[in-house]
Amino acid sequence: MEKTISTAETRQRFAELLDEVRTERVTYRILRHGQEVARLNPPGIAASDAGTTIDQEAGRFIDRYRDQLRRLADL
Repeated sequence: MEKTISTAETRQRFAELLDEVRTERVTYRILRHGQEVARLNPPGIAASDAGTTIDQEAGRFIDRYRDQLRRLADL
């Protein structure tokens, strides 16, 4: 799940947000003047895609380049 929050509210609730990110696996998009400036992601979540784990991204990479990787392994 992804939520959006302002920098002002982030300052006020930082410890609470960290607990929510850790326990409920929520990602927060932090906005300043309507522009995203940061994200709080649970451990194991890639910053580029909060909905995808690093293991899932690695699996997609391997699937996409499987033939090339096999050829490289044979060298």
